[in-house]
Amino acid sequence: MDDLRRSEVFGSLDPREKAELSRRFNDLQGRTDDMRANLENVAPEAIIDILRGADKLYRVRDTDIANQDARVVREAAEMSAALLRKQKLGGASFDVDEFLARVKGVLDIEEEEVGSDDEEAPRRQNLGSWEALGWMAARMSRRAPGVEFLYGPLGVEHTRKEKRQRVRQAVAPEQRPVEIETQSKAKAADPTLANVRSVDKALRRLDTSGQGLNFFAFVCNPESFSQTVENIFYVSFLVREGRAGIDVAEDGLVKIYARSPRSEDDEGEGGVRHQAVMEMDMATWREAVEIFDLRESLIPTRAPVSTQGPSATGWYGA
Repeated sequence: MDDLRRSEVFGSLDPREKAELSRRFNDLQGRTDDMRANLENVAPEAIIDILRGADKLYRVRDTDIANQDARVVREAAEMSAALLRKQKLGGASFDVDEFLARVKGVLDIEEEEVGSDDEEAPRRQNLGSWEALGWMAARMSRRAPGVEFLYGPLGVEHTRKEKRQRVRQAVAPEQRPVEIETQSKAKAADPTLANVRSVDKALRRLDTSGQGLNFFAFVCNPESFSQTVENIFYVSFLVREGRAGIDVAEDGLVKIYARSPRSEDDEGEGGVRHQAVMEMDMATWREAVEIFDLRESLIPTRAPVSTQGPSATGWYGA
């Protein structure tokens, strides 16, 4: 039986049953909307009929049905509250004596009259069955009413305002802004010019006869690809100034020669400049090192350049 009840509660609804329940809830929702539009002519019995219909259709196994039920019940409660606000409970519509008489009837209270001969005897009265009235109230609410309304001024919690002393913050001493110098007083030497001169010295030291050197053997640094690219860059300055020349030999090798620097007069007499773009990637660099069996660089290996951070009075390197 427990397994059967569990399957009934937690099992999913049949699609056809769910569609039928949804249709009926939609009908209740439509009736509720019509009643809200004409609230002046709505009787309490009509709201009770809506709630009873929703109670019969309610199923806890599906959230969509539960949402529809909650929407219908909420709107019915709002209509009930609106009707109660319009009711008039004061004046002749409420008779206190009749109310007390009915309460005495429920409690079965009967007073015993005391004769004149027994005037000093205490008055006896039947207090009635308050348990019956209590069970009538318990059907409406199981929560016992509180007595907070009897507290009066005692129920107000007074807070005491704390006096806070103002504490003056210590004023920091004034500091003059630091002036940053955009240019260093002592300018550092241009590393490009120094490196070009170093490459020129290496070329003239190795090519004393003027027969030329293997270009790749001269510029390639087997230990550093980046410095190989830099060497080619520095050689381009020597070629532009006429201090070096590049040619392709009959066997197909590219050679570099040490030349004397040209003057402006030589260039004007018929000297022709040729420009070319050389591409050097990692694969070409490895292949050149392997083919020409390069062990060490003909151009001295340069130390890595360290970039200094900004100082307090200057920019990078100042």
